[in-house]
Amino acid sequence: MSAVVIVYVPCEVVRVHVRVGFGDTVSPMEDLVLRAVHAGLNEVGALEQRLGLGRRIIDDLIYDLWRHGHLTVDHRAATVAVSDQVAACVVADDMGRLGGAEAVQQPCDLMIDKLTRRVLPARGRQRPPHPRLCVPADDRRVGLEDLPQHSVLHALNEALRRTEPEEPDRTRTRIQGRSRLVQSYRIPPPGLRETMGRRWIEMKVHPHWDEEGQRLTVTVVDDLVPAELREAASERLTQLFAASPRSAVYAELRQGAQGALLEPPSAETALARLAARVERAPDIPAGRRHAWHEEMADDARQLDGLLRDRVEREMRVTTVPASDHHAVVDRLIATAHTQLVIVGPWIRYRALTGHLDALSAAVRRGVRIVLVWGADADSAYDEAMDEQTRNALEDLARQAPAGALERVVIPRTTSRTHAKLVVCDHHTALVTSRNVLSAAGDRPEVGVLLEAAAPSGPIVVSDLLGWVRSVVPSYPQSREVQVRASKDAGQESAATGPPGPADGDPARRTQASRTEPTEAQAPPALSIQPPGEHRDAEASVRVWTQGWLEHVERSRAFLEDRALPSIRLVTDDAHRSLLRHALGKATHRLVIASDGLSAEVVDQGMLGALRACLERGVHITLCYAALEHSTGTRRERYEEARTALALLRGEHPESLRILESTNHAKVLLWDDNAVVGSFNYLSFEGRYGRHRLSSELSVRLTGRAAADTVAAALGAPTPQPALGAAPPRHTSVVGSGSAYAGAQDLLSAYTPGAPPTPARLRDVLTASGDPWAVLNALGEEAPPELVRPVAAGCLSDHATATGSTASDTERWQRWLIADCWRDARYVEAAVLRHALPAPQHRPRVPLTLLAAARHTPFLTDALTELALDNPDEDERNTALAAAATAILLRGDLEALDVVNLLGAELREVWAELAEQTTTYWERAYQPIPLAQVRRALGGSERERTLDAAWQTLQRLLHHAKALTFENTTSTRTHRHLFDNVEGEFAQLTGIAGERTADGLRAWRETAEAVHDPVRLVESTGAKVSPQHPPMHGAHLKRYLNRLDPVIAQTQAVLALYGEEEGTQAALPPGAEPFGRWLASRWEALGEATAHMTGPERSLTRTFLDDIEELARWGSR
Repeated sequence: MSAVVIVYVPCEVVRVHVRVGFGDTVSPMEDLVLRAVHAGLNEVGALEQRLGLGRRIIDDLIYDLWRHGHLTVDHRAATVAVSDQVAACVVADDMGRLGGAEAVQQPCDLMIDKLTRRVLPARGRQRPPHPRLCVPADDRRVGLEDLPQHSVLHALNEALRRTEPEEPDRTRTRIQGRSRLVQSYRIPPPGLRETMGRRWIEMKVHPHWDEEGQRLTVTVVDDLVPAELREAASERLTQLFAASPRSAVYAELRQGAQGALLEPPSAETALARLAARVERAPDIPAGRRHAWHEEMADDARQLDGLLRDRVEREMRVTTVPASDHHAVVDRLIATAHTQLVIVGPWIRYRALTGHLDALSAAVRRGVRIVLVWGADADSAYDEAMDEQTRNALEDLARQAPAGALERVVIPRTTSRTHAKLVVCDHHTALVTSRNVLSAAGDRPEVGVLLEAAAPSGPIVVSDLLGWVRSVVPSYPQSREVQVRASKDAGQESAATGPPGPADGDPARRTQASRTEPTEAQAPPALSIQPPGEHRDAEASVRVWTQGWLEHVERSRAFLEDRALPSIRLVTDDAHRSLLRHALGKATHRLVIASDGLSAEVVDQGMLGALRACLERGVHITLCYAALEHSTGTRRERYEEARTALALLRGEHPESLRILESTNHAKVLLWDDNAVVGSFNYLSFEGRYGRHRLSSELSVRLTGRAAADTVAAALGAPTPQPALGAAPPRHTSVVGSGSAYAGAQDLLSAYTPGAPPTPARLRDVLTASGDPWAVLNALGEEAPPELVRPVAAGCLSDHATATGSTASDTERWQRWLIADCWRDARYVEAAVLRHALPAPQHRPRVPLTLLAAARHTPFLTDALTELALDNPDEDERNTALAAAATAILLRGDLEALDVVNLLGAELREVWAELAEQTTTYWERAYQPIPLAQVRRALGGSERERTLDAAWQTLQRLLHHAKALTFENTTSTRTHRHLFDNVEGEFAQLTGIAGERTADGLRAWRETAEAVHDPVRLVESTGAKVSPQHPPMHGAHLKRYLNRLDPVIAQTQAVLALYGEEEGTQAALPPGAEPFGRWLASRWEALGEATAHMTGPERSLTRTFLDDIEELARWGSR
């Protein structure tokens, strides 16, 4: 059999009456009626007549709108009117703000998973296919009224979604329509509920057989079960199977049990799994990124559920020693408003009388008091309680106010429990080792006071009350235990919660509570979009990966920064499982406290596990009560275990500490986990599969501070983790998930040459809440066409927004300057550079002014300013290039002064350029006429251009001649023009073949086609076919479409001949020697420019490009 087994869990089907609304806004018909009433049609008859609707429809609409508060009805005048809100929406023409009023009542079937207490839409099998794999969970009595309202609403909405109509084709696409949403639901009273039967759902589990403990452990591994429920479900299944070892499902799972025990998922393991996936994300090839994204999103949703569950289970924790128990219990009783639950194995008059006054006052206030008692099997109330105790409890019940029934709830038979618990209302609980209503001495005890950290009350208290309800033997009395607080009662009791004893002794309260008001109560939200699937989506993949890395770091910081401990219930044989887990997993400390000691528990297996802990460096403290007056077998087992532990201590005197006293505390503590409650780990075997034993209850606290306070209460040392252990890591995370989502949104909308519109940019930046974070998420590697408007928007519109920093502002100003510089937008670069308060940042301000002044009259001023501003070597070379172009092409004398000013500091080829420029000017005293240089360069180019023009003319003539007609006149006309020697286009064909400009010029002067082609066609048609009408209509239009390009091309050819330079003026003296020198040193100038390292290189290249034609002319 496979390691994973599918079992079948029973679900109770419940019918609920639901009110379902349609749409998020008013329907078109509701909109019409509201506008009509607002316009003055305020009588039903007038609406019926004007709108053309039946009276029944009008009545239903008015009723729904009135019920929803959109209409008011004047019964005396028989008129209706719109509410103020509706009137405002009509005036503003914004009816979308109004919720829809249409609603229907309908039944809906839900089912309750009896294992995890989930609420689901009714589905699954009516009969399990394999009856031997059915989970025996029928003993759990649970109704919808016991479950959170939000869970029921979620299940109802999911049931509605599944009934939405779908396309009948293979795709099963949902048909779009008005959305349906549950507005409210009603559960029938118990006597009127219909029996809807049962369904069975599949659940994947992994069974493990512990050979040493001879115990079957089951772990839920089904992905359909929320991660935060799997641990509780695993514990429950393990307990169910231990209680029924002869069942068929136990035999099946025992047969399939193999491999190592699988741990239920924790937030830490889920985070590690997600981090491992994110680490591989950059290497995922195109085509698989969306699938990988969905897998990471599934892991993130699981992590989110686990983190939220952890937050819901956080409480303020205070350790309570024996001396404080009486005062704490009295405070809990005195501050109770609705309900007080006390659980203990025994009730003794001596201990009860110490709390009777407080209990009586609570009963008179109307508080319901539930006393759960009985550790032995088959004990009746009259037999277990002495007469004094019974009389005191009956007197207590009689003090309830008149008409208040069952204010004191006491089961009439034993509850078979060894738990010790006090719960005040729904916000505070005391879980302890002390027997609250029977202990009278001062033996060492340890309890924990759990107080709600949030006003709404924690899920932990509800779990405790649910456990109390499950152990009350009488079903009617168990329903008296209110598992969840009503809204009003919950707010009242939470507002006046009892102060713990640690208010006067901060050492016993978890130190983390000092920072609890600043804790984030919600995990980081996931808002990451998948990247593009194309191969060149590097920027999109980078933003996607960074977004996931940021989410992982935020989740890790959220988890590590949790200041309050997380609380979970531990019941029955789960204590023994946790003991084995602690023995195997402890890394630096282990503390076990128990009332008594027995060789049945401290056997060779446990001694071996303790020895293994000690050998790997774990510090162990064992606290137990010395057995002073017992005799017989119990005494023998105590001495045997005591001797074995003494021998073990002799082997490890530094690491094993044994505290033998009158201890009554029950604690299991390892590393950062502490379990406090009623289970005796060193004296009680707790094999629930063999016998019907008394129930046990503890709470598991997860958190370093809470574990330290419990250890201190026991007198155990607090060793620190080994030096090799990694300290808590807090990564500083900048930005938010919405920033990366906004960046990905912009990248998805971007296509080269078509960046997102300004409106889209504005919407994305506004929606993110932090535009600077979006910009930083895009980064400098994103397409500049996209980054440019985002950076400009942040600098111009959000310079003082939250999230902006001076470093970010300067960074993106510099980026924009560099971007403009790369694109030769020098004026924009100069404006931005003036706004940057960094004088030495390159390009410096004088250089940007020089670049902006290129090809303007202000170039000389900019040159002079740069030359006088102590330029460095690269700036001097750039200034020389600019000055040389100004002298050579414009004859600027002031630029010559700049060359003379810089000449002494120039090197190599730059010095040669300065010298040659000066020499040319001293010979010519005029600029080089660039037009003449271009004409000299253009000879060969002009020939190629003319050749191409003649070829185009020949191609157009051939295209026109190839035209055919179905009409005889049109055909004859066409042949005469193109085939007859007298035809104008036949003559043009000959000229194009000879390529004579004079012939083409003469043709254009005499050809009728140039002046009036329509008349040419008509006259030719009359000549060749005098008895028929000339070419006309569509034939003529199609013909002219072929002739017109031919005629236009003749003009284009002649225009090229018109550009002949004729007699050229002579170039200035010295131009040719300078051109030859420039051509010989052009490569050296390019190499010298390439050696520049800053923005001066591109600007120098730009200035040299202005005289490139001189270099080409000189190389002829």
